[in-house]
Amino acid sequence: IHLLGSNDEYSYLLQKLLEEATSTQGKEERKLLIRENFFRTTGICCFTADEKSLGDRLHWKLFANSGTGFCIEYDWEAMRTYFNNTKAGVAGRYINYYETNAPKLKARIKTFDESVDEIYQIIYSLSQKLKDEKEFRLAKAFTIEVPFNDNKRKQLVPKESIHSITLGPNATQELKQAIS
Repeated sequence: IHLLGSNDEYSYLLQKLLEEATSTQGKEERKLLIRENFFRTTGICCFTADEKSLGDRLHWKLFANSGTGFCIEYDWEAMRTYFNNTKAGVAGRYINYYETNAPKLKARIKTFDESVDEIYQIIYSLSQKLKDEKEFRLAKAFTIEVPFNDNKRKQLVPKESIHSITLGPNATQELKQAIS
């Protein structure tokens, strides 16, 4: 298992998730609170390892503002070395694809390592129907709740890790000038 963060970060995340689970009555309300709290204390960034998606208009439409955006190709080894050297607390994995049932946090007594493993299964899993995306994710656990627009969620990457930038088929002249 790659460490996503320190034991303190995981302890905080697990404590908050359990507090949410016991603070409300209905099953659906509990699930919603747990989900919301999970994303307030976890940062996730998604990538594809499928080079064919650069020519796929559907991917440009879904992930790059209808083709007006851009795609950055990274050198994963350079990023990984940077994250390790700076102790950024960022981990990466390819997605596990499940056929029927999505992984869930189970309401039972378990060890800390079992809880961390369940969190990993949730973060790094997607439905089998999305398997063609060949998704890779980076994730980080925070010891505090971090709003989505907070700068703490930004993760610097070294310039050397950028291998190439591909403009979308509908990129604006402004974007072309900004990137060149």
